[in-house]
Amino acid sequence: MELASDLPRIVSDLHVMSQRYHIVVADISDIEDRLRFLQQLYGTYHSAYGELYNLKPGLMKRMEGDPVDESLLFLLSQIRIWKRWAENYNERTSIRINLCYNLASQRDSRTNLRIADLTAKISADAHKDNVSMNT
Repeated sequence: MELASDLPRIVSDLHVMSQRYHIVVADISDIEDRLRFLQQLYGTYHSAYGELYNLKPGLMKRMEGDPVDESLLFLLSQIRIWKRWAENYNERTSIRINLCYNLASQRDSRTNLRIADLTAKISADAHKDNVSMNT
């Protein structure tokens, strides 16, 4: 399998992967926002519950080790990790796309140099033929 003939398909596949990673990062960001909202909502609920039942200040204080708080913090931590990995994979995909373009560009440059060299040789040979015809 030659890279030159597969290059358009490879780059197209890489672009599709990159697009999917962008979508994954956006979806993860949405989930992260929802988790932060739930965290805030839980705090508001906690305060409102205390006020509703006229509990003494501090009695409804959210304690360390609150399972809901810990669960939300864990989920937020996990979401951030997934987001970093998705962004990392997207960057790697972009690097591969750039590599493919650079390889294609180098190949085109080598081809253009060969064409220029052959054109110079043809021109020199034509000049020699022209000089020899004049004598």
